[in-house]
Amino acid sequence: MLKMGRKALTMGVAATTIAWSMMAASLVAPISASAAGCTSGSLIKGSLSAVYYCGSDGKRYVFPNEKTYYSWYSDFSSVVRISDSDLASLQIGGNVTYRPGVKMVKITTDPKVYAVSHGGVLRPIASEAVAAALYGSNWNTKIDDVSDAFFTNYTVGSAVAAVADFNMSAEMSGSQSINVDKNLSGSSSSSTGALMVAPAIDNPSATTLPKGATGVDMVKFFVTNTSSSAATVTNAVIK
Repeated sequence: MLKMGRKALTMGVAATTIAWSMMAASLVAPISASAAGCTSGSLIKGSLSAVYYCGSDGKRYVFPNEKTYYSWYSDFSSVVRISDSDLASLQIGGNVTYRPGVKMVKITTDPKVYAVSHGGVLRPIASEAVAAALYGSNWNTKIDDVSDAFFTNYTVGSAVAAVADFNMSAEMSGSQSINVDKNLSGSSSSSTGALMVAPAIDNPSATTLPKGATGVDMVKFFVTNTSSSAATVTNAVIK
């Protein structure tokens, strides 16, 4: 298996947590929530700095540190502030794990390097050649340390022995949201039967289109088939 020495990716758990909390506090806009509690798929915080993800199960999920957060989001602009009493009423559902395909990870006391698959499954990468083929010649800059304390958030799966064993694009598209990655029931803005539909996290931002523009991305969404049977999407209506 591919291993890396402990030229540790800098800070210890306490220092990292403190820095992450300070950064979150400084970047979150003081937006007030319009209703108590949270909406599935939203980001929330109380008067303190910690940011949480609202799951479709009505629970809040914790980001262990800023690196985990940034594997899912590029900034804190969509975080909504709610009252401390509303926040306290939301049960903690667990910790958020890295978004699949974005980064490789290693555990601080384990030299093996892992690719991240759907549902927080860590897959050991067999060699430097495989890592380079998947993540490029600078693959060793795309590895984050995961504290031993958070190792239990993950499970270890089969090894990535060849490039064909791991498809980064498919892993990322297969976990378009934390709801989907955690297989939370009702993890969609619309659900019928075996299909769940969720907005993509990389939806285009607001813009002005010139007259006659064509081929412009207006909205992106992700469809998941939750049954073992084949399903076909024949049309979609967006309001």
